[in-house]
Amino acid sequence: MKIFVFISILIMFLGMSVPSFSKDKGKASPETLDNLKFIEGNEQENEKRALQTELLVAASERKAMEQLQLLLKKHRGTYIEADLWFRMAELYMRKSKTERFFELNRESDTVVKLAPKKVKSASSKREIIKAVGIYEKIQKQFKSFDKMDLVIFNNAFARQTLGQDKLAARLYNDLISMFPRSSLVPDAHLAIGEIKFDSNDFNTALKHFLSIEKYPSSRVYPYGMYKAAWTYYNLRKEPLGLEKLEQVVAFGRMVQEKGIDSRLDLRKEALADMTLFYEDVYLSKDAYSYFSKQAGDLDVTPTLLKLSFLYERHSRYEDKLAVLTALVKKQPYS
Repeated sequence: MKIFVFISILIMFLGMSVPSFSKDKGKASPETLDNLKFIEGNEQENEKRALQTELLVAASERKAMEQLQLLLKKHRGTYIEADLWFRMAELYMRKSKTERFFELNRESDTVVKLAPKKVKSASSKREIIKAVGIYEKIQKQFKSFDKMDLVIFNNAFARQTLGQDKLAARLYNDLISMFPRSSLVPDAHLAIGEIKFDSNDFNTALKHFLSIEKYPSSRVYPYGMYKAAWTYYNLRKEPLGLEKLEQVVAFGRMVQEKGIDSRLDLRKEALADMTLFYEDVYLSKDAYSYFSKQAGDLDVTPTLLKLSFLYERHSRYEDKLAVLTALVKKQPYS
């Protein structure tokens, strides 16, 4: 999962970089905010407003970078030097996102016309490489830095963004072994699992996805189970995969009941995917009963319709009929 601690200096100087921001609190004036709002149905005007927003962000980033460079000169060799370097690396990562906007809009006549130099010179990769250089510097020169786990994680993520997956995986593993109590450990397991999954190393991926279950309070906990289910599927262990999706559904139900962050509720995604697993594990005649139980207070109809579609696609017409017959019988008005 891709997390960054956005620096406070960037926020502090956001209002100081352009005249249209109020001077007292560093907030955009109501007039400026109105000018940045998108207009429904007016694509060209929206492109202009998106560009204006990114130019404001770029200006604030330049101002923040100038201030950081001054602070580094002043505090070099002091106890806050490492933190200032860290903040600079984070700012470079933030700048990479701004640069990415201009890269993606090289085919936009509006953006190219209004900001030709910015579009031509944009390079998100360049900014990420700068960030990586600083992360490496911190790891080598400030070994006792109190945010070293975050430095390693963000370095790994930056490497992953650059396509350096092997090096990224090594850094994530370093984080896990060096900082076993870090709150980033489950995120590191997830990242390694994703890397290994994408390279078809499903056994290693599964090991890391299952490791996330040691951290039930982590925000990546349900996604780890979800990915483990798909890893089992790719290992041709559909029953185990289905069991894991059942756990995802149960966790989502608990999230709803306790009013926890709704983003942790992956029931709809799990139920939809369960259909693919189900047809290889259980009988079609039991589908309505099974999915009704799993869905709980959610509408089971879309799930059963998807299952019937899968049966049809695989020429299992009797199974399709069994599912639809049960659905019509149990829910005649659905």
